[in-house]
Amino acid sequence: MNLTTFLKSIISEDNGNPSTMRIVVIGIVATVLFNWTYYNMTHGVVTNFDPNDLVALLGPLLLKGWQKGKEAKTPPETTEPEEGK
Repeated sequence: MNLTTFLKSIISEDNGNPSTMRIVVIGIVATVLFNWTYYNMTHGVVTNFDPNDLVALLGPLLLKGWQKGKEAKTPPETTEPEEGK
C-alpha cells in the first residue's frame, strides 16, 4: 500500500466517499501538533500540552468516536420488494 492509497483510506467512509468529519479532525490534530512542535523548536524547550490544547486535540477525536458508535447502532435501512409486483 503506497502513501496515497493509505491517506485516501483514512479519510474515506465505508462507501468510499471522503468524510468531512475525518478531514476536519485530521486538520485540527495536525494544526495543534504543528503549533506545539514549532513553539518547542523555536524556544529550545519541551513543554507540556496546555489543557486547552488537549481539549482541542481530544475533543474532535472523541466526537468522531461517538459518531461512529451511533452509526454502528443504527441498523441500515433495507428496501424489501413489494408483493404483487
